[in-house]
Amino acid sequence: MRFSIQRSVLSQKNHRNSRNISHSISLNTSHIWRRYFALATSAAALAAAGSAVQATTITGIGLSGLPAGLNGAGVNVAQVEANFATPPSSGTQTIDQFEANPAGVSINNSAIGITYIDFNGHQSSTTGASYTSGSYTYNDIESGHADSVGGYFYGSSGVASGVAHVDNYDAGYFENSVVGTLSTTSLAPPPTLNNDKVVNQSFINKFPPTTTAAQAQSEQTLIDGEYDNYTNTYGTIFVSAVGDGSAEVGTNSQINPPATAYNSIAVGAYPYTTTSSGIGPTSDGRSAPDIVAPGSATSYTTPLVSGAAAIMVQAGTLADGYASGDGFANQAAYSTAATDERTVKALLLNGAVKPAGWTNSYSVNSGTYTYNPVSPTTTTPLDPRYGSGILNVDNTYKNLIAGRVVASSVNNSTAALTSPTITHNEGWDYSSITNGLTANNVAHYVFNLSAASQRYNLTSTLVWNAQTQASLVPAVGGAQKPSFSETLNHLDLNIYNSAGTLVASSASTVDNLQQLYVLGLTPGSYDLQVVDLGGAATWASPTDPYALAFNFQPVPEPAALLVLLCGLSALALRRRNRVALQMNTD
Repeated sequence: MRFSIQRSVLSQKNHRNSRNISHSISLNTSHIWRRYFALATSAAALAAAGSAVQATTITGIGLSGLPAGLNGAGVNVAQVEANFATPPSSGTQTIDQFEANPAGVSINNSAIGITYIDFNGHQSSTTGASYTSGSYTYNDIESGHADSVGGYFYGSSGVASGVAHVDNYDAGYFENSVVGTLSTTSLAPPPTLNNDKVVNQSFINKFPPTTTAAQAQSEQTLIDGEYDNYTNTYGTIFVSAVGDGSAEVGTNSQINPPATAYNSIAVGAYPYTTTSSGIGPTSDGRSAPDIVAPGSATSYTTPLVSGAAAIMVQAGTLADGYASGDGFANQAAYSTAATDERTVKALLLNGAVKPAGWTNSYSVNSGTYTYNPVSPTTTTPLDPRYGSGILNVDNTYKNLIAGRVVASSVNNSTAALTSPTITHNEGWDYSSITNGLTANNVAHYVFNLSAASQRYNLTSTLVWNAQTQASLVPAVGGAQKPSFSETLNHLDLNIYNSAGTLVASSASTVDNLQQLYVLGLTPGSYDLQVVDLGGAATWASPTDPYALAFNFQPVPEPAALLVLLCGLSALALRRRNRVALQMNTD
């Protein structure tokens, strides 16, 4: 049954306390069938979604504010698709329905090439490959789901219509022969065909009805380890759909793998409904989704975020926002940091728009969610429905070009500093910090919000990766199989005022991101702190590379807003009077 992939777990170490999450996983001979499902149900729905995106320009995510030419140009991407054929086999004929046809996608850019890689690893530069291997004839065919996803991602009316190349993979092959396979010499997974920087995954893994809770959690842990190890090896940005609101067998979470991987971006749909998008947290309590985009299904919101990621990779490669004296030796070093997967994720999440009702404070009791007002101190950094908010590419790009900043100071104390100050109120940093309480584990970013007539709304996002260690363990018959150990340091994001009072804190003990959303900061000096409390396994690196994005947005005082509204009203009245005068004299 080539549409199913056999996976299971030999051993699991899942040690968790308030400062540490670590686990190790490998495979054995027991059986879990991992199946891949595209997140759509009918050919009619696929055709309607495809025609809609081809006929109109995507709106509502900030594309219109971008400079001309920012369309993902020069970026290699991948589109991983589940086999949509039902049934996939008939006698000796086997069908793999995963291909995005350029005509169905509506690609006007003739420079975009697509390579198709099916469940056997067979490669073709055109759709409809048919070949014989052994006693089977294999037929690769077009998928309406893949066409629609590609349309939103890189079609002529899509987000990133200028990407350089697309590798279109069958999901089973991609997970098992790319991210899930290690070299017996280098312990590295094989790269994608074209070292694709952004990988869109509008599919989910589903476990069989007989899967136990222990099996399901172990299988999810394995999938997380595969993807996180791949990201740590190649810096790949995986953008994955969380699912359509149905719970995963065994975990009872609506956040389905591979969107559960720590180092990936998990995408939901906005507006949220119980049938359009999964709701967090993950089965092990992490915040998800990371971000949402407008749409009725996560299959089609995910490529919007993938396209945005490709645009940010292009902008970073072009060194948009680079300035001498920003702490990087040259533009090449700046581009490396700006295109790092942590930086792109932090900027995307920080630029997201909070919808009405967004909160970082909620509780769940027997499946019933209670949403509380936004809290300045939280251990749940994101909203379980909306993540960090609704994708806005313009906000994200402005956050990038505001420039990279260097921490004011790095020491091992959370005592608030008031100098030296950072001169601008929006920007980002990519740096590293020592883990543990006895070293330089606190990075201070000091801001002087001095405008006496203004308050400020702060959004700040911190992202770091779960660390992984790959190994090969003995398998039946003398072969070797992959194993991954994964560990997570605990970093906090805090902000103090000049009096040393903690104003807000994001202190999740299970996530590898933190976010502050603080409204109405009064003028004064503030110390935004990245604190690495350590907790990782002994084999882990003693430092954590991290990305930090921040935006202190000025908010007009009520009196100033009233003056502005009165001025606009007077202007409108004068315009109406002039129109009436013209009508009378004509």
